[in-house]
Amino acid sequence: MQAFAESEASAIDFTFADAKLASCLEAEYQHSPLVTQRVYVMAHGQRQEVNQMGGVVIVKKSNTNITSLSDLRDRVVSAQKLPFLYQHSWVLHEAGISALTDCRQIRLESERTHQQLIGDVLDGEVDAAFIVPDALEEIDAAKRDELRVLNSTNGAQLGKKRFPFDTTSDLYPQAALMAAPHVEWELQREVVIALLSLNSTSPEVLQAKIAGFQPSLSYSGARNLLEMVGLLGIDVPSRSASCEHAADTYGQIRCPVGSYVLPRKQVASACAVTNQPCPHGECLCRPCLRAPDDVQVVVVATHDHWDETENPELYEDKNLDTQLETCRKMQMCGILHQREELQFIIDDHLLRPAMDVRWKLRK
Repeated sequence: MQAFAESEASAIDFTFADAKLASCLEAEYQHSPLVTQRVYVMAHGQRQEVNQMGGVVIVKKSNTNITSLSDLRDRVVSAQKLPFLYQHSWVLHEAGISALTDCRQIRLESERTHQQLIGDVLDGEVDAAFIVPDALEEIDAAKRDELRVLNSTNGAQLGKKRFPFDTTSDLYPQAALMAAPHVEWELQREVVIALLSLNSTSPEVLQAKIAGFQPSLSYSGARNLLEMVGLLGIDVPSRSASCEHAADTYGQIRCPVGSYVLPRKQVASACAVTNQPCPHGECLCRPCLRAPDDVQVVVVATHDHWDETENPELYEDKNLDTQLETCRKMQMCGILHQREELQFIIDDHLLRPAMDVRWKLRK
């Protein structure tokens, strides 16, 4: 992403960033949040100001087979982008489910609106959709009454007020103005004073179609989420952090603990192989493989260098199929007779470019 490249080169002074990017810039490049944006939303027929955001998972009320997040297992779900689905990772984890390993298909439809995703749920095209809560305010009441919000918070408490929408996910701050570490504190102070002096009638605010700015909220919750998902890593020896900068969907896949991302070609073809249509955008059909180890060793028995007719008694009780087995690391693996050969197929679930494989032959 351009913001990361320019931050690496110290080529920018200020960045207007959403919660994910703000957390990455702070962790990786020591940028500081100066102010948090406030925006207007329509809630229950009234315009209200909010300084945070959340997400909801919606299903049809008539679908009595899905009443909780855990019921999304083996279902088809949709979202505009993978990071928005990650926003719900905490609550999905608490429900004992991961969308990447448990949902039958994830449809990522960045070119379509949240209202269109809602329509797919109502039409039965998908079982559930991950959307922004204020999108429900933009459909008529009759259609809204056909929907159910899973794991609803009924409006999280925010100080003396409540968030005006039901949400499924936790709440995260609206976008922040970030300052690079090389920007003098005096300039930072002037910028903060100027932005906080704006009100709802200021031309700049009206042009931006926002409500204004306030002193910065904490972005630690967003950073914790990135670490939990695996999009933000910590390198202990160097005392540094780094975010995933991949722009494509495959590069953004982060499998839960105990599972590993499949090779790119396999992920790209998985939906077609399992005969699952992908009418819009990109689709993921279980891109993560659950496995006990990061390496899988499969034993293949052969006897290419032995004439079976010379000593048939060696093969009377030997079923080669029994040696087509999976072995774990550090486990005794495979049995052969003299002058036979064994073949091992090693699958590296971490997809490392090179591996150091060692083995020991015992008589």
